[in-house]
Amino acid sequence: MSNNNQHFRLAEFFIPSYGPPCFAIPIFVRNKKLFIQKTDEDGFIYKFWPPTALSERQKERIIKHPSSKIAKMVGDTALAAFAITEAKIVNSHQHDLKKEIKDFLERDPSIIESKPFLSMEAAAYAGDAEILRAAIKSAERLLEKQDCSDIEGELESYKNDLRKIEANQ
Repeated sequence: MSNNNQHFRLAEFFIPSYGPPCFAIPIFVRNKKLFIQKTDEDGFIYKFWPPTALSERQKERIIKHPSSKIAKMVGDTALAAFAITEAKIVNSHQHDLKKEIKDFLERDPSIIESKPFLSMEAAAYAGDAEILRAAIKSAERLLEKQDCSDIEGELESYKNDLRKIEANQ
């Protein structure tokens, strides 16, 4: 089914069980059916796809977006979202969302210690080397206290992100 010239209206967000704060998944509706956006590496929507079946527990993590006037179609810039709280979900194009996430991390620096892996993901997304460096150090301190050898590869991935961000500055 091609959905190239069809508009899909933002209806709700899926919030992972570990959040908020966290990245959220925008869910769109068309003809009373739900869809998620599929994006290319440049951040453009290349299709809308029905989400996989959600468990009852996952359905509890869906937050309605009342009276949204946001509509997207194939070829548009993807919509990105970050849930600061369940009541405050910031959604925008990637460029604008990067600024919102950076502002959030700067307003509440305690999040870097309390949620270092979220902070690494958010800082890498926002392209903020200073916050990413602090989050990596926080994660390393956490890993020293516990046997977390299974996630050390993830930490290396964020160190690579940091090197790329620093190289572009």
